[in-house]
Amino acid sequence: MTKKIFRLMFLAGLLVLSSLSAGCGMFSGKEVNALKLENANLQGRLESTDRELERADQDIRSLESDLAQAKADYDELKASKPAVGPVPPGVTKITVSDSVLFRFAEADLTSAGKRELDSIAADIKRRYHGQRISVEGHTDSVPLGKPATVKRYGRNVWLSAHRAWAVADYLIGRGISENLVSVVGRGSSKPTGLGADRDRRVEIIVLSR
Repeated sequence: MTKKIFRLMFLAGLLVLSSLSAGCGMFSGKEVNALKLENANLQGRLESTDRELERADQDIRSLESDLAQAKADYDELKASKPAVGPVPPGVTKITVSDSVLFRFAEADLTSAGKRELDSIAADIKRRYHGQRISVEGHTDSVPLGKPATVKRYGRNVWLSAHRAWAVADYLIGRGISENLVSVVGRGSSKPTGLGADRDRRVEIIVLSR
């Protein structure tokens, strides 16, 4: 029932009470008490509805503000030039798509992702023994959507950090010294310019000696 109907019912109840107080004599004492009780109930329901509508208005304003900010961030990133530049001399970058490593919007490694990292870890130990490694997580610029994902990670940058840590921890477990490994979550700050699918990635960067 809408707020307008509640108000009309409440006003009707007031009119009835006004008639009773004027000595109309149309109702018995029992009926008068019943009408008073009904009017009190209507007033309580009206006040409750007012509070619920006010909370709903606040939620709508908050969502509109979040949406406007997300759109502004997306437009800014879309208009910017790709932030990924050439790899400096002596630096090796191994890029792995998030679709290989993780399920959508999660940070737990898949079986396929672990197999891929097994091969990468073996190659790093063979070719780059003793060199420092930076594991960098990247996402696209689309805000996290599912409530459960938002509750767990908050923002894209934290999802990227969790994913980078998952990769780094797995590499360490495969024999790469943790003293040589650093972890960075970059969120959507370094788009590839090649689309969202390519933006969602983990980069394992072997630094020069």
